[in-house]
Parts: sequence; structure tokens; C-alpha cells
Amino acid sequence: YLEKMGWNKNQYATNQDVLNSLYTMHPRPEFKAGTRFSYSNTNFVLLALIVEKITGMPYPGYLKKNFFEPLQMNDTYVFSLADSVTAIKSYKAYGGVWDWDFLENTYGDKNIYTTPRDLLKWSLAWSQGKVVDSALLEAAFTPYSFERPGVHNYGLGWRLLMLKNGKKVIYHNGRWHGTNAAFAKLPDENITIIIIGNRYNSNIYNTARKAYDIFGDYQQRGPTIDEDGELTYHEPP
Repeated sequence: YLEKMGWNKNQYATNQDVLNSLYTMHPRPEFKAGTRFSYSNTNFVLLALIVEKITGMPYPGYLKKNFFEPLQMNDTYVFSLADSVTAIKSYKAYGGVWDWDFLENTYGDKNIYTTPRDLLKWSLAWSQGKVVDSALLEAAFTPYSFERPGVHNYGLGWRLLMLKNGKKVIYHNGRWHGTNAAFAKLPDENITIIIIGNRYNSNIYNTARKAYDIFGDYQQRGPTIDEDGELTYHEPP
């Protein structure tokens, strides 16, 4: 909403700027609370601020100390503009460089630079109880967004695919500029599927989806995933 409501795009926004803007710009709610679900980048920016408030640490430092270093995720960090000299940019579909913009300095909603190998370490750490305890993990993987019928749902920070044959997929897609990322966990088979590309290609999401059936009956003909992670379910013939 910042751009739509007149933010100066020559000024990099910070997480604190996002918080302040809620008081000064008064963006209108998309719908009445408790009636619908919509993924919100803004809420994840606010969540990062809450982490900083509670821990007394900058969000990047907190993640590094408590997760990245203990799990030996050595190629993972929270990007800031100070890293722009060494960080690899992403690319548009036709190959042009996707330049930095005014939202480059916000985090919580994005800007964790990582690799498939490090994300696999993260996935294995959940299974081994090294991230959160089993009760909280179960709560995160429980569906809550029952605002419409279908097989797709949302837990606590995780999208869920609850198929009619009893299969479950825990996943989340992501996109920032030309980078597309797909991450899916198949709990029945203890399989993790990870695809990351830094040249814009929305086919990454459906390629990850098609890979589910390599490991089990995940009804490949069913959901179609778009770049925002939304699914549309098509009944099989």
C-alpha cells in the first residue's frame, strides 16, 4: 500500500517506516477481521519488529545466533543494502537485471538469502525438534483459514494442501523481484522439495507441485499454483 498511498520511491523504507505508516497513512482493511484470509507481507514485517522488541536484538542477528549458526546454515543471512555490493541480483524473464527498489530494506516478509542445501538443513531441523517443540510445530501445520471450501488452507506461516485422499503437503512459495522459490514438505514420506531460481520463471511453482507424485499419490491433476502461492483445485474427470 505504500506506493499506492504516495510513498516517495526515492526513499528506502524500513520496518519502522512500515509501522509508522500504519498510523499516518491509515490503509483501509481489505475485509472485516475474522471473515476472510489473505496473505500479508505487512504482517510479517510487523512480526519481525515484535521479535526485535521481545528479544532486544536486531532481527538479522537474532536469526543468525539462534538458527543459522547452530544449524550450520553457513550460506544464509538476512540481506540489507549493505550487502548489495556482494549479493547477486535477480533477473527478469528476458534476462535483464532486476534493480533494487524502495522496499529493499524491509525484512520479515522477505530478504533471507539462502541456498537449497541450507533450506534442507532447515527442513531436517524441524523433523529433529531443533527449531520448535512438537506441540508448536503441530499447531503451525494445522489448517485455520476455513473461509471457503477446498483443499488449500493456511496454518501458522505455512500453506497447507489437504487432499481428499488424506495426503497432506506443507509448503510455501515465494517471490521477490526475479527470484522464485518453492519449498514443500511431504510428511508421509519425509521428503523435502526445494527449487530456487533467480531469473523470473513462474513455472518453478508447478514444477515443484508435479514432483509430489514422484513420491506418492498427490493427485497431480488437482491444484494449480500461481506465483503468489494461491491454489485453484480442479476436480479430476
